[in-house]
Amino acid sequence: MERQEARRQPGATRGARASGALRRLRVAGAALLLLLGAGVAARHFRLLSAEPPSRPALRVEVIGHTWWWEFRYPDYGFVTANEMHIPVGEPVELDVRSADVVHAFWVQDLVRQLTANPWHGTAGRVVASRAGVYWGECKQLCGLNDANMRLRVVAEPPSDFARWVASHQNPVGLRDLQGEALAGWRLFDGPAGCSSCHTIAGTPAQGKAGPDLTGIGDRLGVGAMALVPADSAHLAAWLRDPQQVKPGATMRLPRKLSPREIEEIVAFLRTQRTYASPVTRAALEDPTRLVGTDIPTVLLTGPWRKDLPVWAPAAALAVLYGLGWRRLRSRSRRAALPPWRAAAWFAGLAVAVTALESPVDALADHLLTFHMVEHQLLIMVAAPLLLMGAPLLVLPWALPEGWRQGWARRMAPGAARGAAHLAERPWAGWLLFHAVLLLWHAPLLYNLAEGAVWVHDLEHLCFLLSALLFWAPAVGLVPGRRGRMEPGTGVAYFGFAFLAGETLAVWFLFSSTPIYSFYAQVAQPWIYGLSPMLDQQLAGAVMMGFGLQLGLAIALEAARWLARLEAEPAGGGVRG
Repeated sequence: MERQEARRQPGATRGARASGALRRLRVAGAALLLLLGAGVAARHFRLLSAEPPSRPALRVEVIGHTWWWEFRYPDYGFVTANEMHIPVGEPVELDVRSADVVHAFWVQDLVRQLTANPWHGTAGRVVASRAGVYWGECKQLCGLNDANMRLRVVAEPPSDFARWVASHQNPVGLRDLQGEALAGWRLFDGPAGCSSCHTIAGTPAQGKAGPDLTGIGDRLGVGAMALVPADSAHLAAWLRDPQQVKPGATMRLPRKLSPREIEEIVAFLRTQRTYASPVTRAALEDPTRLVGTDIPTVLLTGPWRKDLPVWAPAAALAVLYGLGWRRLRSRSRRAALPPWRAAAWFAGLAVAVTALESPVDALADHLLTFHMVEHQLLIMVAAPLLLMGAPLLVLPWALPEGWRQGWARRMAPGAARGAAHLAERPWAGWLLFHAVLLLWHAPLLYNLAEGAVWVHDLEHLCFLLSALLFWAPAVGLVPGRRGRMEPGTGVAYFGFAFLAGETLAVWFLFSSTPIYSFYAQVAQPWIYGLSPMLDQQLAGAVMMGFGLQLGLAIALEAARWLARLEAEPAGGGVRG
């Protein structure tokens, strides 16, 4: 009856429905604006009514130089470099700026990225919840040595922080210098020319061009290099040839120092010590151990990213699918899909978001192993799950009825033909997927993706879209037999894919040198206790592990093929 009435008065029915939909849209928009306004008002009221802190927060001025960091403590009247100390559990106000070009101050698990501009400061606030050493870097491409503009933040109990401050306010200086150390000071302040660029509190050395060296004797690193501890051997290597240790470093010696002169200057620098807390002493014994750098801790407690280009489309697709599923089931129980397809769709979205936004992505910034985990989750898990949800059938039902009818008339036949075409000629999708896979794993493009966020995002999008085309002939774009390739074809299809994937994994496993310079020179997998080569080999093992899924697909396709052969009458041919 309803359909007959709609046929008699199609214009009036559609007009009424459109008017109702427009009215609901207005109401929803007004409600959303009210909610947003209430949230903003509540936030401002909370900020205005908040009680002032019981005591002023510690202030630290962070100044980026090419290519090192300066930390000023205006409340206490001293300066340090490349290593910032803060008290645990107390707020610290940061004023971040630059002395030259634009930099970006970032500390893992502690400070979000803060832009350091030469023309104005950027305010930030940080509270360390636990003691330890945090690793940071410049996140802005700021020149030749951007990859070696590192820093450490030492968070220690307030009592230890107070002792550290007192030791800076009463520096060692030239007290009790004798022998080799005294000779080293004379060189430092004389022929070597060090005091013209560097300051050491408590001495006549008051140079401002380079990092402040007060307390250099118990710092965790030298030259803003996370891989170079400030021990005697590395200080000597730096004085021997700074460019060898840090290519592009701006430090220039007036003349080449003799081995004896280097030993004397190092002996002097080693006397310049401040208070070293238990946190600092533990880090001096093992400079690679930083807060939160064991992989299980990062996976379980690390923060999730909040990238709108990932969360917004995922949330929209989830809502649209749920709406389409509900309408499809309410219209016809027989046309409705089984619940496992909806579960597959939502699981696929969850896996994709987990790969891109969870701590897995944070680990992938440093470990090739987890970058491969990220890629395999997108390609081997999220893509087939999304296709199992039959989105081409369900999502159109989320559209307004007029749009849905347009889809049914214009797009649905094309989608069905496309599904049948993919099933009958699957090798085009196979070739496209493997071309994308091999192209993005070429060292040139891979290193480029790691150095530019938009290229990295494009890489992940290419992997996901090409994986959907790869899995479509096996899973089907739309439910039904015509949407899947023949079983015999499926065995060859996944068999060749298995060989291609395992070849790439073997390359990772048995290469004698690091394949990607990013992970060898920039990413620093040592933070997690892995060398670049071991990290690369584990990445190959991950790829081989996910290759077992292709082996399972081969087995399932072989079972389908055998079942088809048994079902064929005697003398009947089998396609594929």
